[in-house]
Amino acid sequence: MKLNKFIYFLTPPIAYRVFTKLKNRLLTHGVKSSSDQVLGDADLLKNFKREKFNLFFKEEVIGEFCDLMHQNFNENPPIPTQNKSNQIYLDELVENGFCKIEGLFSREQVKVWHDAIYPSLSAEIPMFHKLASEHGIASGKDINLIKDNKKHCYDLRSGIIRKWAMDVGNLSIQGLKNNKNINDICNSYLSGKAGESGVYADFKGIPLCKDANLLLHADSMFKQIKVFVLLNDVGLDQAPFIYYKKSHRLREWRLLKDFLAFTNYNRKYNSAYAQWGDIEMGRFAEAYPELAELESVVTGKAGDVIIADTRGVHGGSILKSGYRLQLGMSFSMLGDFHSGYLPKRILDLSRNV
Repeated sequence: MKLNKFIYFLTPPIAYRVFTKLKNRLLTHGVKSSSDQVLGDADLLKNFKREKFNLFFKEEVIGEFCDLMHQNFNENPPIPTQNKSNQIYLDELVENGFCKIEGLFSREQVKVWHDAIYPSLSAEIPMFHKLASEHGIASGKDINLIKDNKKHCYDLRSGIIRKWAMDVGNLSIQGLKNNKNINDICNSYLSGKAGESGVYADFKGIPLCKDANLLLHADSMFKQIKVFVLLNDVGLDQAPFIYYKKSHRLREWRLLKDFLAFTNYNRKYNSAYAQWGDIEMGRFAEAYPELAELESVVTGKAGDVIIADTRGVHGGSILKSGYRLQLGMSFSMLGDFHSGYLPKRILDLSRNV
């Protein structure tokens, strides 16, 4: 070690590199090599140096990304709500990335939904434990089963059980889907071009599960609205929603992560480029308060509605006691603005995916 330092400081860089190559060649002479022993891939680095980011995706994908982002944000801004009383919620959604409408639904109406949904979903907890035992919670799998002609999703890591198509065959829940206030706000935010959404039930009833949603993330690089209707009171112990205000805006600080998520290259290695840490976001919010605020913990009462642009940085929290039951909807803008359904012509621009 001392000899290496002595040679390093007393020789020119090129001479030191020649010396290092000769020494390593002598030391490794006769040593059997295998793919497991090789720690570096010289050809990979040469290719990256030569092709730069074209090694991962074709250069045209940058153009596609910029064009769609321009259309989504600049050509399709929010429009005024039809009902003037909803404008205050739209303004809050535009400014902060989420809003909460307190008591939009009566306790009596919410009790009808709650009592119709809670028994069947809480009865699925033994099935969740069975699947977790078979597949392992650490697998992070979402297991989908069809029961009663509805898809049930068991999120093994988070302990969340979801039941889809709740509005199908249920006139009461169809009323939620057609709620004028919710649709007015969501449609106005998406420039009057919101697509259709079904209604799903989201049940979190297994305390202290390690929730994958605890990892701060963004659902999409495009504007995307999610609506959560609370069917029971959600306090600090019932896994409230976490959101960083103003993080939904199109700004330089998150543009690279948006682009990497857009390319879908992350799916090859199950990586998540569009994730953030709470320490990272905390420091960022303190340094740039005009770009993001410290985390908001969104609690609420049964009948409250949370509307959020989940392009913004958000996450879940641990269920410490009780349970959390809510109905959910999701809206994207019409066109190629759903991150999960990008056209093949765009996906083909990412290499090796």
